[in-house]
Parts: sequence; structure tokens; C-alpha cells
Amino acid sequence: GNIATASVGITVGCSSPPCMRTFRISWDPATHPDAAGYCVYHSVKPGPPYPDSHCVGNNTTAYNWTLPVVIGTDSFAIKMVGIDGAESDFSEEVTVVSF
Repeated sequence: GNIATASVGITVGCSSPPCMRTFRISWDPATHPDAAGYCVYHSVKPGPPYPDSHCVGNNTTAYNWTLPVVIGTDSFAIKMVGIDGAESDFSEEVTVVSF
């Protein structure tokens, strides 16, 4: 099934180079009984393919993704993963433009 909501919060920290920023990606939990977890996907341009991903268990509804501070675009999307390993469709994409 689809994930209803995805949101992103950003924290930037720079006590010494390289400066880093943390994106907190959060989502509503899946209601499907076979939900085993979620995969969070990232790209530096909108839309798939997403070359980077991190997967978490089904008791998690947020993930902190830390990246260097750069000017550009970061796009995130989430998929639910079932107990059989099958993934749902992508959630709605969230895109952040830094300048």
C-alpha cells in the first residue's frame, strides 16, 4: 500500500569543516498487517531513480539522513517493505532546495 504522508525537517551544524546538515524524514506508519519496515530513498535530483537508500524496521517512522552542506537539490521518498521483501510504490516525493 501507499504511505500517506512524508515530511522533512532540516538541521544544519558547522562547528568545523566540513559543515553537515541533517534531514529528518518522517512518515505515517503503514496499516498493512504484513509491513516489515521502510526504505528511505535519496537523490540529488527530483524523481527516481534514487541511488541512495537506508532501510529501517516497522517500529520506526523517522530517519535522520546526514549529508555535507552543499548548494543544490535533495529529494526523498519512502517505500513500505513487506515481510516477503516486496516494496510498495514510492511515497509522494519531498524535495528540498538549498542555496
